[in-house]
Amino acid sequence: MIRKILTMLLMITVFFIGCGGGSNTAITSTDNGNTGSSSGSDSGNTVNTDKLIDTPFEGLTEGDTLDLDLFLCGKYRTNTIDTSFPTTPIKIFAAFFTADEEALIQEGVTLANTGMGFTAYELTDTWSDDIRTIYKVSDLDTVLNSNTNGVSGATSSIYVTFDGKSFSELEASDWAIAIDAGEANSTGLLYTIAHELGHASGIRSHALIDYVNDTLINFNDTNPLMASNGGAELPVDLNDYDFMMSMQGQIMENHISDTSGQQQAGPTEAECTAEGLGN
Repeated sequence: MIRKILTMLLMITVFFIGCGGGSNTAITSTDNGNTGSSSGSDSGNTVNTDKLIDTPFEGLTEGDTLDLDLFLCGKYRTNTIDTSFPTTPIKIFAAFFTADEEALIQEGVTLANTGMGFTAYELTDTWSDDIRTIYKVSDLDTVLNSNTNGVSGATSSIYVTFDGKSFSELEASDWAIAIDAGEANSTGLLYTIAHELGHASGIRSHALIDYVNDTLINFNDTNPLMASNGGAELPVDLNDYDFMMSMQGQIMENHISDTSGQQQAGPTEAECTAEGLGN
């Protein structure tokens, strides 16, 4: 089994927990503490199951049985940022969410795009094998084998570095996000999505990136969105988030279709084959 390294947003400092047994998949996860009332009306509490036909989600009501690494492997694996980016945004397929929840996801996507300074991400109801995905699970703690009791979102990514850098030239060539059903029913969902899209954009750590010195430093913001408990307190500060997202947007543009990077985390193709994932 591929070993998953968890970066738990439940804690203030970054730490890693190895779960399962055998690989280096990087999963970042969040508990932003927002357990507000449901945002749904009766008309918005319906899941569009029609769009799940002919997708890996067909026949399921939630994604608990799906390995996040499935979407980073085999026919689903994407090794580079496509040449059409950012003219054609990276498409995201959301599964098992109600209409109201998808509206909150769109707000989170908008926060990420605002930080980038352009439309880097776009929700779509059309599935393709190379698409990125956000899907709901009933209990993310159980799915991740986590005993933190409150993880609300997790991102599994293939992280690639360039020019020998560790943080300042890092991008996620492929990723998938899982959201706990309890968080999906909360108004805090939009911050969880924005936070996880930060990881999906190459912000691997819960710290401010010093892009000049290729190091991690303390946040300037009081309640930074990319902190380990990002979104737990309102109002959420977005200055550090917007700065890093704008830098990550430049990195992604600079390395369109670039195969010279070194994979830092995520399942290798050999590990995918060994696990029989994505075939």
